[in-house]
Amino acid sequence: LFRSLSSAAGDNSGLCVLFHCIMSLLSQVFNKIDYAAMGFLVLGICMSAWTPFYQKANSAAGRIILACVLGYFYLRWQIDVLQIPMKVDNYAKCWDRVDFYRATRDAYLEFSCIVLTLFNMAVAKYRSDIEALTEKLKTQ
Repeated sequence: LFRSLSSAAGDNSGLCVLFHCIMSLLSQVFNKIDYAAMGFLVLGICMSAWTPFYQKANSAAGRIILACVLGYFYLRWQIDVLQIPMKVDNYAKCWDRVDFYRATRDAYLEFSCIVLTLFNMAVAKYRSDIEALTEKLKTQ
């Protein structure tokens, strides 16, 4: 996307440089948010597995929040996958290779967050099912 804009307006265009800087800054901010969210998702899995936190995660509000988080990561993943540049045998510049690996890293980050969100939902659901079954067995 950046290369097509810079080639259309010329490499020395101030507008394209500004656009590239803004998009790069936004990408860095969203990546930091995603890494923090990944940490919270891992913490949520641990809390759902070993504490009564699973009851909150499996409630209607918890499911809605996790579904919104899942939607966010799915949208970001689709955007990141579409922005992966084509890989070629020999790169003209070193930065082309860096752009490729950075874009794939971002796509893997988003996919990992999707998997963690789904795993969070599953752990909370299965813990609730296990508790319901044990209560049912105790009453029999």
